[in-house]
Amino acid sequence: MKKYHLLLFVLFCLSACQSGEETKAFRKDIVDAIFASGYLIADEQYFVTSTSEGYLQKSFVKEGDTVHKGQILFTLANEISQTQVQNAQENYRFALENSNSSAPAIQQILLQIAQAQEVARVDSVNYARYANLVKTNAVARADYEKAALAYQNSQNQVRILQKNLADLQRNAALQVANTQAQVSIESQNNQYYTLTSELDGQVLQIMKNNGELVRKGETLSEIGAGKLIIRLLVAEEDINRIQLGQIAFVALNTDKNATHKAKISRIYPAFDNKEQAFVVEALFVDSPKNLKSGTQLQANIIIAEKKNALLMPAQLLQRGDSVQIKGSGKKRR
Repeated sequence: MKKYHLLLFVLFCLSACQSGEETKAFRKDIVDAIFASGYLIADEQYFVTSTSEGYLQKSFVKEGDTVHKGQILFTLANEISQTQVQNAQENYRFALENSNSSAPAIQQILLQIAQAQEVARVDSVNYARYANLVKTNAVARADYEKAALAYQNSQNQVRILQKNLADLQRNAALQVANTQAQVSIESQNNQYYTLTSELDGQVLQIMKNNGELVRKGETLSEIGAGKLIIRLLVAEEDINRIQLGQIAFVALNTDKNATHKAKISRIYPAFDNKEQAFVVEALFVDSPKNLKSGTQLQANIIIAEKKNALLMPAQLLQRGDSVQIKGSGKKRR
C-alpha cells in the first residue's frame, strides 16, 4: 500500500526558474491526509461452516434472503446418522418395555416370588405345629429340626428372589437411562447435518450448490447483520498518525463520483497478517443508500489542516529554503 499526503490545493509549476522571475505568495487552506483502501463489512458477520461431512441435500435460502436466528439454512445427506438415531430409539423403546412391570422377565420373577412365599407360608405353619408337638415329645426332635430347616430355606428363597427382582429392576432402569442418553447423543449428532442461522440477518454469499460434497469445517455461506461499516487498510508507516474521531472522505467503487464523510471509530491494536496491513474502522456520518457488503472503496483520512496558509511555488525556493524579496535585494527564509 502506498502512502499519499493529499494537499487540497494546486500549485501551478513554472517551466523554469529564470533570472528575475517573480511572483506573489498567496494564502489558502491546506490539508494533510493519508490514503487507504478498504471495503464495506456488516457490523455482525459470520461464516456458516459445517461441523460434519456429507453431500448438500437442500439449500433453503438464496443470496439476499433475510433470515432469522435458528432458521434452517441447509441440510446435508445423513443416512448413516439417521440410522444410528433410529437404532438408538429402538434400543430405548426396548429398554422401556423391559423396565415395565409387565415385562416377561419381571413377571417370571414375580411368579417365582409368589410361589416361594406360598411354600414359605406352608413351611411356617408346619414349623409352628412341630414346635408345639416337640414340647410334648409328640414328634421326634429330628422331625422338628427338619421342619425348622425347611421353613428357614423357604424364607431365604423368598429373600433371594426379592433381591433378584430388585437387581433386575435396577438394571432395567439403568438400561433405560443409558439408551435414553444414547438417543440424545445420536440426535445431537444428527443435528450437525442441519445448519441454522445464528442471528437475524441477510444471506450475503452461498458457496455450495445442492449435491456438492461438504467437508467438515468447510464454509457454506456468509451471513451479515447490522449496519455496514467501513473497513480500512492502513500502511505500517501511517498507522501511528491515525486517531479516533478523525474525519475520512470515502469514495465507493460503485459510485466513484460521490464522496461520503465518515469518522474513524475503531483502530485495531495488532497488524493483520491476512490483510497485510493495520485495520481501521470508520462509520458514515450520513449513510448512503443502497450500500452492499463487500463494496470496495478508497478513503482519504484527514490528519491535519491549516487555515489560511501562506503558499508559493516550490521552484522559487533558493538555497537554504530562502526567497529573493523584490525591491529589497535581500533573501528571506
